Amino acid sequence: MKPVVILDTNILCCLLQVPGKETAGSGEDRWDFSRADTHKQEYIDGGYDLFVPIVCLIEVATHIVNAHGNKHALIARFTTLLNDLADGTSPWAPVHTQADFWSAERLRAFAREWPQRAISGLSLADWSLAVLVEKQRALGGTVALWTADALLWAHAPAPIPEMAIPPRRHRR
Repeated sequence: MKPVVILDTNILCCLLQVPGKETAGSGEDRWDFSRADTHKQEYIDGGYDLFVPIVCLIEVATHIVNAHGNKHALIARFTTLLNDLADGTSPWAPVHTQADFWSAERLRAFAREWPQRAISGLSLADWSLAVLVEKQRALGGTVALWTADALLWAHAPAPIPEMAIPPRRHRR
């Protein structure tokens, strides 16, 4: 099984350069397009598939709709991503692998498990990412979570494996 990295909404917004959401995180863990794009390539070079949860697609689409300015290029980038996810075009993991994740059984589990986390400020979208990490790990293989959200990190199943970044190639 190929290793996967699960992208959070904030990182996907950086990669797509969504106006008003072009940066994420704070302090030394500040993300922008340049840093996210470099990191994305390092994951790809490390053999990871990029996994975008459906809930993140919905959140990013909402951010796009609410963005200011000319949205045509942004919408084009997003619809290209949707098509790549539908087709499982490398490096994107196919979205259909999440079909059973939102089953009636999973919704009941969220109804049981999420309320306590909601009190601490964790959204259902973020909690679903933590659960998705657990589910992917149960299938075997390496799973990493890529987020700039400290609250999500606090609720994500521990330990989140460090990304194995291959050595940089230097041009001569």
